[in-house]
Amino acid sequence: PSNAWNKVDDLSFYRGRRCEFEIGIVPPSVIPVLQSRITSASVHSNFRVSNVWKNGIKVVPKTGRYAECVIETFERKPLVDFLVRCPQNTEDLECAENMLDFAVKQVERVRDEKCPGATMTWYHLDTDQLSSHVGSMTLAVYKAD
Repeated sequence: PSNAWNKVDDLSFYRGRRCEFEIGIVPPSVIPVLQSRITSASVHSNFRVSNVWKNGIKVVPKTGRYAECVIETFERKPLVDFLVRCPQNTEDLECAENMLDFAVKQVERVRDEKCPGATMTWYHLDTDQLSSHVGSMTLAVYKAD
């Protein structure tokens, strides 16, 4: 929903990645499978699901840290965005990075299951624009190495 990425003053570290499936569009069945996979996998991780909506899911730490990871898909587009943010301190930065890695692994597993053989191209999202809370579809992207 539109409030999944509302501005929060205490958060100063932002990172975003986009994966593009090279198969035309992401099949609609991928979205609920991804949500289910993240929810199930979070039981055995340090993260929990805090919000689920039609095209996305938000993951936060279970305890002790403040960070957010929003995973968003787009109808009729072969994209999945990963947006993380947290305060600028070592413990929360590490937590945000771990959450991002956790989410990326879940997407790769769903890809292997629902779109076997599909390749994914990775991009970095512009961090200045992320911190300005611009809608992610309008963000500048840079190809990852």
